[in-house]
Amino acid sequence: MNLLRRSFLRPVVLLPGFVVVFLAACNEEPKKPFGHWPVKPPPGVQQAAYIDAPVRRGRVRVALNGDVWEGALQYRGAELDSLRTIRCNNERLGQIMEAEGKACFALPLFDETDSVADLTERWVSGDFEEGGRIVTEDVNFDGHKDLVLLNSLQSSLSQRSYHIWLYDKGSKSYFYWDVAGRTGGELLAREKSRKELLVATSDSETKVFRVSADTVLQEVVAPKQL
Repeated sequence: MNLLRRSFLRPVVLLPGFVVVFLAACNEEPKKPFGHWPVKPPPGVQQAAYIDAPVRRGRVRVALNGDVWEGALQYRGAELDSLRTIRCNNERLGQIMEAEGKACFALPLFDETDSVADLTERWVSGDFEEGGRIVTEDVNFDGHKDLVLLNSLQSSLSQRSYHIWLYDKGSKSYFYWDVAGRTGGELLAREKSRKELLVATSDSETKVFRVSADTVLQEVVAPKQL
């Protein structure tokens, strides 16, 4: 009898607490885990907060090896809404910029008050050590500028991730060079006089690789001290 009574009384005791928790959860204000600006909703679900977000536009121009790509970017709030090629004289370069654009330009404009801006000076650099979302520099020491694109979706405050596209003079095209996959780390710096690349691994270890035959990477191991 006591067991039966406890079985019937237990839901009665727990039910009021459950109702209170449920009502409190319903009255909470929706959280915004990504900060002030709304995140772009999936296609077909255009929320009013996203539609009403301020629209900002920018232009970027990349020039290397006689090739030119110019694109128009549109942000809605902090989200990259669209990327459109305005002018390009190298088909392969245009394909790369459109394919890599989401990762390279995912971060919002530097100044939230910008409405229309030429972002070339801010984002494009000819020196890897200076940084930038787009770097045009001879990474493999063959005498031709290569295309280095920041992958902001995989970068962190402590380590940046780049996609490197080497220029091939014979075909006047660009091909992907997977430095991270071959070395186990992200490109950190380059030493032109010795044709060496310094990479940083995920565990904060640095390694040096010497470049030969344009694409061959050989790790430089310092001799052990006795």
